[in-house]
Amino acid sequence: MACETHSTGKLLPAWLGATALALSLATAAVAASGEASGSRLPPYPGASSQQFTGTLQANQVPLDAVVLSTPDDMEKVLTFYRKQVKNLKEKMVEKHLNSSLAYVGYYDEPAGLMRLATVMKLADSGTLIILSAMDPRPLLVQAAVPDYVPRPATARDTVTTGGNDGTGSYLTVSYLLEDVTPTRARQLVLQEAARLGWKVEQRGISPREGLLTLSRGQRVCTVQFVKMDTNQRSPIRVSLVIFETKGKSKEKTP
Repeated sequence: MACETHSTGKLLPAWLGATALALSLATAAVAASGEASGSRLPPYPGASSQQFTGTLQANQVPLDAVVLSTPDDMEKVLTFYRKQVKNLKEKMVEKHLNSSLAYVGYYDEPAGLMRLATVMKLADSGTLIILSAMDPRPLLVQAAVPDYVPRPATARDTVTTGGNDGTGSYLTVSYLLEDVTPTRARQLVLQEAARLGWKVEQRGISPREGLLTLSRGQRVCTVQFVKMDTNQRSPIRVSLVIFETKGKSKEKTP
């Protein structure tokens, strides 16, 4: 399994990090629109299954999800799933969160589930696919977060996902900051992170603009800032992916 090395010396599964971020952004976008997430959609032809023996949840509610990967590009994968939804004669739900992340699916009214194929363009090549199904109602309330999470007091529309893969656990937290510039949003998160004892890493997970990496004890946190539209002061969606390796933490509470 491919891994990424961080300056903290920890090894993390690259696909798990991408999965956590994709789930965080997708469920947050769905919650904000009053819809939900999910899947009775078929596996993508020729896709490889990413083994996952842990648990997944969104706002503390179990999330049924399958993770796949394919060398095909993101648009080809989206086209396939658009066709599947049309074949089911369901009303399609589709959203592009940014150039590297989108979802397509439908709301299964009899089951009370949103069924989605979330697709994320991988950094090197190919596409990560997450087929998921869940009750959307827990996503429509502000989620509680642990006290170590850097979330400014002005944040709203918080959504969380979480899980573990046997080597450690992860938590994603996604929230909106309104009426701020991207620079100000970053400052607010960094101020809260410093108050809670997080340190800024010199090397992040990705050199792409808008990403930030923090560390605290056995936890590593990746932060992404995404503008919701082209307006300079449009809401900023902040998504954090926090990994914690197994073992007793040696960190001290600030």
